[in-house]
Amino acid sequence: MAPKRVHVAGSSSRQNIFLSPTCAEHFKLIEKKGVIQERSIDFHDITFLPEMETTARYYSWMDFNFLIGESNASWVEEFYANALG
Repeated sequence: MAPKRVHVAGSSSRQNIFLSPTCAEHFKLIEKKGVIQERSIDFHDITFLPEMETTARYYSWMDFNFLIGESNASWVEEFYANALG
């Protein structure tokens, strides 16, 4: 049987649902720290290390560079809070 989820009011406009009261408390800590947005790499500006782009292309990592976009910070915070549980 799945664990019961705990509802805790937060600053988010949508309901924050956590797996346990401990996760809900952990969310408060995470919410204070904030989320650091990922950044993409502009290989054209890295002239001193040309093999960096070659390596990224060889391992097919360039796709990751193009996936970075807008995120919903509260969802990220809730994910990490529930990962504790």
